[in-house]
Amino acid sequence: MEPELKKNRDGNLAAHPITGWTTGTVAGIGVLLQIEYLESPQDIQTGHRQEILFGLTPQQSLHLAEVLTKLANKNLQVDPGTPRH
Repeated sequence: MEPELKKNRDGNLAAHPITGWTTGTVAGIGVLLQIEYLESPQDIQTGHRQEILFGLTPQQSLHLAEVLTKLANKNLQVDPGTPRH
């Protein structure tokens, strides 16, 4: 079962392209992840970027890395001619 993802007023996914990220640690006990993203298509022309900073536990960081790696590998293994569900 796929999670319910946030949608905009038009019913499309409210996804924001990531343009960069910065990582770091907090006193050796936590992980910081700052993500830079575009809020709107107009931001491409203006160069305006949004940033959000997340604080994660080491366990959350490892789990997130594992899930993202699995999803990326799954997408890379899909034949481009195969219909997606």
